[in-house]
Amino acid sequence: MSELLDALSRDHGDLAKLLSMLADQQQILRGGGTPDYDLLNDIIDYLHRYPDQIHHPLENLLYQAAIKRCSQADSDKVINLMEEHDQLTGMTDRLRHVIGAVIDDKQVSREHLADQINGYVTAQQRHMHCEENDVFPMIQRTLQDKHWAAIRSHLPRANDPLFSPTPDWEEFQVLYERISRGA
Repeated sequence: MSELLDALSRDHGDLAKLLSMLADQQQILRGGGTPDYDLLNDIIDYLHRYPDQIHHPLENLLYQAAIKRCSQADSDKVINLMEEHDQLTGMTDRLRHVIGAVIDDKQVSREHLADQINGYVTAQQRHMHCEENDVFPMIQRTLQDKHWAAIRSHLPRANDPLFSPTPDWEEFQVLYERISRGA
C-alpha cells in the first residue's frame, strides 16, 4: 500500500478516537449528565481544521486520479465520497455552530445537540468505513507507480496539528492530553 494510503488510514484511526470521544459525550448528554463542552469544542475545532481542510482535500486529489482509471461503478462510488466530503464539512460547521451556541449560553436543547453529535459521528464512521473497505483497496489495485509519483508531486505540505510528531501544542495540548489519558 502506498505511503499516502497508509497515512490516510492512520488519520482514520486518529479520527476514530475523536469520534469515540464525541460519542461518549453524546451518551453523557442523553443520560442527563453535563458533557464537557470545552472538550466538544476542542474536538470539533480540530475536525474543522484538519480533516475538513487538509485530509479530505488530500483524499480528493487521490480520488481524482483514480476516477480516470477505474470502472464506472467504482468511479460512481468515488464521486459519491467526494460529495460526502462537502457534506461532512457542512455537518462540521453546523455542529461547531451548535456547540458554540451552547458555550455562549444560547438556548439549545440537549436533544438537538445530542442528535447533531450522533448524526455527525454516524456519518463520519460510515464514510471512513467505505473508504477503508472499498475505495482504498480499489485505488491500490488501480494506480501504478507513475500515478503515485504524479500525485505526490501535487501534495500540499501540511502537518496534522494534533497527531503529528510536532503537534500544535498551543491550540491542541489539552485535547492531546485527554486522548493520551484515554478520556
